[in-house]
Amino acid sequence: MSYEDTVDYLCKLLENHPEGYSINSAEVREFLDNYDGYYEALSKKKDVDLDWIVKLIKGEN
Repeated sequence: MSYEDTVDYLCKLLENHPEGYSINSAEVREFLDNYDGYYEALSKKKDVDLDWIVKLIKGEN
């Protein structure tokens, strides 16, 4: 999956999450730029902890 496809994929996962996270694509790009391992996992559509990703994006850790 390309970088842009991965950004779109993560945005859709977050949008469709039961919590309905409102995180924009710029925040997702910044997150993926800072956490390479998540980009690789998402590009391969592996399961990831969306709650943890939201905390990382929002700076709650």
